Amino acid sequence: MEKGRQTGSHIKGKRKVKILMAGTAILAVPFLLDWLYGLGVFGIWNNAFSAESWFSFIGSYLPSTILGLLSIYQAHIIRQKDEEYRKLLNKHRFVPASHGCVCRYEEENGTIGRYDISEIRQMLSQGGRKELFKEWEQGYILECDIHNSSDIEINKIELEKILWETNGAVYIQKNRDRIANILKRRSYDQHQMVVFWIFDGTEAKDRITRCMLSKTRSEYRFENSMLTVHLWIVDDENQVSALIMRYRLQAQNDQYKLLSIEEKYYVR
Repeated sequence: MEKGRQTGSHIKGKRKVKILMAGTAILAVPFLLDWLYGLGVFGIWNNAFSAESWFSFIGSYLPSTILGLLSIYQAHIIRQKDEEYRKLLNKHRFVPASHGCVCRYEEENGTIGRYDISEIRQMLSQGGRKELFKEWEQGYILECDIHNSSDIEINKIELEKILWETNGAVYIQKNRDRIANILKRRSYDQHQMVVFWIFDGTEAKDRITRCMLSKTRSEYRFENSMLTVHLWIVDDENQVSALIMRYRLQAQNDQYKLLSIEEKYYVR
């Protein structure tokens, strides 16, 4: 992050230097020409400008040139401030609209949360991950709502990776072939995102099961865990925002569900 700030400051500094150099060159042109005239470089003129010519020039050319340079610099400052303002707005563009909910497979009902086998098949097909259906019972589903404060609509969401932290262990799924997501529009400025994923290996599954059973087993060291989702949001103007969503999850009396008690979204 610090390196990014230094790079941005360096670019802004270079822009200011270029504007200053351009202004100096514009002001220096008539003086340079007069000097060259005086040396006889341009043979069609016999000598340099006369004092009367210089007085007339200074009275007309210099003020308009200086005002023009000030206008250019002012336009540069306005553009710079506008870029900073847009970056600030984008940083807080996406915020949680509700608590997140994570569910695992419940054998008695044959569901993951409120989704039965046919709905999960449709979800995976819609998310372009039909091949995951043969393992759907090993998967997890996250439901969350995203509020978009911008007038520019969300076009699509692409998942990068998912991290689950519990009791000092971290489990990561960054194979996008093992992740599927769909986006549902709830209102003009609110979308629901549904994420399905499968962790590789049995250790992650065992730990997450202990998290969900921790309240009924009084195994309090697994009662709280952290889920982090890294994704890209593409809007209708093809602007891409890297978003990190963090959910602090807590066990419930329901042994197949975790609810978030705190959520934060960060735009990178």
